[in-house]
Amino acid sequence: MDVIFESSRIAKNVSFTTYCRLLEKLASKDGVKTKEKILSKFIILWETQYLALDSISQYPCGGRASLYLLLRLLIPSHDRSRKAFGLREQTLSRLIIKAIGLAPNSLAARKLSHIHPNIIHRQTDFADVAYTVLKARSREDSVLSVKDLNAHLDDLTTAESYQMRLQVLRSLLQLTTALEQKWIIRLIVKRDSGCGLSGKSILKCFHPAAVSVFEVTQDLLPLCERIANIPSSNISMLTGLANDLSNSVNVTLFVPFRPMLCERANSGDMLVNAALHLYGKQNQGDTKGLKLLFETKFDGERVQLHKSSNSYRYWSRNGLEWTTSYGEDGTRDFDRLSAQLHCGFAQHVTDCILDGEMMIFSNWSKSIMSKSTKFDVKRSSYQNPEIDNYQPCFIVFDILYLNSQLLTSKSLLERKHLLSKAFNLNSTSLDTDLFMDSDESLDFKPIPIIDGIIYVSKWYTASARQTEVARAFNHLVNDHQEGLIVKIADSPSPYLPGIRTDSGWWKIKPDYIQGLLEDLDCIIVGGYFHHRGNKIITRVNHFLCAVRGDESTSEDNLNLTRFYTFCKVKSGLTVKQLKEINKLLGKHWKVYDKKHPNSSSTEWLCVNSERPDVWIAPQSSLVLQLHGAELIQSDSYSCGMTLRFPRVVAIRYDKNWCDSLSMSELIKLNTETEGKLATKRLSIVPTFSGLADVQHQHSFPDISNLSNSCSNTNQSSGYHTLNETTEQQTTELFINIDEPLATSSPIKQRKIDIYHEHLNYFENHEICLWLSNDIELNKKIEYETVIRHYGGVVVQNPSESTFCIVVDKLTLKTKNLLNYSSTSKKRSSSIEYNVVHLNWLLACINKKSLLAWKPKDMFAMNSSVAAKMAQEYDKFGDSYSEPITSDELKSIFNDISCFESVTEEKRDIPKLTVPKLSHYSKLKLLLDEFPNDMEVLHPLTGYIVVLIRPLFSLENDEKKTVLTSLEIHQQLMITDLRRLGSMCMGPIGIYKLESVSNLQSLLNMTYHNLLSVDSHTNDCMRSLSNNCINPTHVVVLSSSQEKEFNIWLNENYSTLNSWIRQFPRIPHFIKDSWLTECIMQSNWCSELNHLIEMN
Repeated sequence: MDVIFESSRIAKNVSFTTYCRLLEKLASKDGVKTKEKILSKFIILWETQYLALDSISQYPCGGRASLYLLLRLLIPSHDRSRKAFGLREQTLSRLIIKAIGLAPNSLAARKLSHIHPNIIHRQTDFADVAYTVLKARSREDSVLSVKDLNAHLDDLTTAESYQMRLQVLRSLLQLTTALEQKWIIRLIVKRDSGCGLSGKSILKCFHPAAVSVFEVTQDLLPLCERIANIPSSNISMLTGLANDLSNSVNVTLFVPFRPMLCERANSGDMLVNAALHLYGKQNQGDTKGLKLLFETKFDGERVQLHKSSNSYRYWSRNGLEWTTSYGEDGTRDFDRLSAQLHCGFAQHVTDCILDGEMMIFSNWSKSIMSKSTKFDVKRSSYQNPEIDNYQPCFIVFDILYLNSQLLTSKSLLERKHLLSKAFNLNSTSLDTDLFMDSDESLDFKPIPIIDGIIYVSKWYTASARQTEVARAFNHLVNDHQEGLIVKIADSPSPYLPGIRTDSGWWKIKPDYIQGLLEDLDCIIVGGYFHHRGNKIITRVNHFLCAVRGDESTSEDNLNLTRFYTFCKVKSGLTVKQLKEINKLLGKHWKVYDKKHPNSSSTEWLCVNSERPDVWIAPQSSLVLQLHGAELIQSDSYSCGMTLRFPRVVAIRYDKNWCDSLSMSELIKLNTETEGKLATKRLSIVPTFSGLADVQHQHSFPDISNLSNSCSNTNQSSGYHTLNETTEQQTTELFINIDEPLATSSPIKQRKIDIYHEHLNYFENHEICLWLSNDIELNKKIEYETVIRHYGGVVVQNPSESTFCIVVDKLTLKTKNLLNYSSTSKKRSSSIEYNVVHLNWLLACINKKSLLAWKPKDMFAMNSSVAAKMAQEYDKFGDSYSEPITSDELKSIFNDISCFESVTEEKRDIPKLTVPKLSHYSKLKLLLDEFPNDMEVLHPLTGYIVVLIRPLFSLENDEKKTVLTSLEIHQQLMITDLRRLGSMCMGPIGIYKLESVSNLQSLLNMTYHNLLSVDSHTNDCMRSLSNNCINPTHVVVLSSSQEKEFNIWLNENYSTLNSWIRQFPRIPHFIKDSWLTECIMQSNWCSELNHLIEMN
């Protein structure tokens, strides 16, 4: 079928305005299914009009094939017949201004060339702005058809000069309405129709087989040609797997296809289980004799080479042709790759299709390099003198077509052997299987056909065991390769173009496995504003991170330390974390002078071409824990290298600038790992408490039968494992390697077989682990493994169904969560969480049972748990019914912060100034029975401390959701004071005192609030409720803003002093340094050195 001719017959009768109205309707609707329904109706209408023409198509699906010219507009990115326009907003705006004759300084021209941020909002782009300018300057009637528009767009891409482009664009603007111009501009600038549907969705609406056919054509024209010949009765058959398709989707010589892809594997056991499942499904459940093929994962550009006699053509994985870079003729242009590799083929090879990786060969080091090198293999030019040391080289790992015979249906091993014969390789190289379990050492280096020009990938076969995967993977990591490729070697193992899931190919890289790569602690030194279209939003969206110099590591010598820019990162941060960082650092950002770098106030920051919008001083900044694939050379950053694919793993609030990565540490890590960052090696099974974890299962229905099949090979149901005994399998699940071991996969992607139902003590319990950085990541994974092993469910974020949250200490993240707990004073959600200590979880694992909670286990509890605790325990955590040990009793005594005061009848003073202890003598006699001494009379018992927090603005302090490090320190200090026996009131936030009565009312309100929420204080201090509150100490909390603090103190000192002197017993008016000293000494300290006095 002549697709272009047949499509033109119908396209010349369809107005381009009709197509634009379709796009308007699609853009206005939400939901993919709704859009697909509208587009499908339009396609049927198009097909109906085509069939209504005077001649009847002799092709089964000629009506659908006639949509070719429409598809070129709907999915321009899939159209290989039309080159890229090469026009962006600025260039196109200048052409439009010239084409319609606008004065360069006119308002309309400025609106096009300098779009004002105020007129841009979330739903607009350059096409919308151009529409407002062109609306009053365009014709109102439509005269352009779909066929005419395609012709004009072809002319625009073939225009060789600026004047030719201007002429085509002027003609196009004269023939179109403003609505049509808007969609044309969107198509030119974005190379996208703008309808809101992906190319895959549009192809599904076009024809059920279109997606599969496009995988082996990579172009709309051959796609339509093949669709035209598919009978309607076969359409239902073409919606399955690619290997079930009819012959109409076969790979064809000199027609690009989408190559077969590898599925990601996060661990060796996951990979083996997936291979067993897929192989068993293809062989009616029989997994005997499964062999896996191992080869290197190369870090290059995926390329397919088509050869016919002396003609060569190259395409990328996305169907982009690169033939001009490598040469088309194998007998001419001897400085090109095609002519150089032409003599490497065997004489019997006339035509073939090869799948491989285009790499970089260094003539200086005589080695193959990754694509992270500055040399671009896609646009190699041998005439460039700067790149004489580099040249492209092709590493072949598969052959799909040989001497007019299609090989995609053959097994992988058959194709490998045919590949070796295509290059006259002897039997010792590739023609014979090389088993990894033989005694010879592994060597994955590719086999040279012509050194520096073309290679064949080296491969090994081995049985499907985790130990073999680990052995091959660790060898490649030691050799500083990118990763490992594992493929099913046995039949059937066909080549499936465009298929990734269940393809039989897997890839495993060090950065896929948690814990293998070294994370880097870098400090934020700069930021970049968020850009939305042409609008700049004053919120830092990306962060420039740096490593510190080696001049000084002391906090006192910050001015002597230089910082070297290292990478730019945003990935890995949630929206909440971005907001939190912006809130913490917002007041410290300063605009960076890009015209005068490395000078003035930023002389400490060494930059190259990558320069931030704003900068921040190291002492005010945060440290980010970064994870990346590898270290690569870069001139954009002053340290000379950067991270490839960086992402944020954690925000290290516990570290400051002097704890960040140094330049010498970075150089050492880069030297030792050759930039790969892999400091650990793969271990198959994680262990806990010395016990090996049992074999894992992947998320396949029948794979659990593997655990029992090795002891009974006569079982007919399920899949069968290898022939080793259970004892042999147990020993081979582990691999002994000298290097440090790391966990093989993130725990949330793994499942653990459950063998003993009576030990499922975590069954139906959802547990969330929020552990601090003090706990190693491997330990956290071990805890999660055990929880799942005993029937529990592990989640990373709590929900209403979460049984409890396990923490090892109160981190900032946990403290923020406590605001939602039932024990919190400010609860903004109905969700109540039980936050328990890690010791409880360890005790459960030790006892192998679900232990009941005790008050000492809890950081926070919901209302139902709190009510149960109140029935079973007193206010000091002593059980009413359970026996108690001497150690537990000592712990209870140590936690008591206040006791009942003496009754008013026994006192002959009218006002209570300092509370005193009752029953202390009885308590002391009781403690004398224990062998070791324990301090009961806390050194600050009887002190009433009023804390005052200065406020420097009228801003409501209660609205703060994130505490500063100073405020967190002060909160912890208050906790320590109560532990030492004092009664703390406040902190009371004060902006400006008007009178003494104002402060007294604040104090009374704080006191009564304290009685209402604190049961301990309510019982032991109730006798004070009708008496004057006489503080013993009035403490003013310090501030990081020293200047504002002194101003505040000068303004409020006289009022505070008058209020203090009204009490019968004048309290001490002191700084919070006295509290710090008492806490450090765990005893009372003199107040004389800490008094607040005014000059």
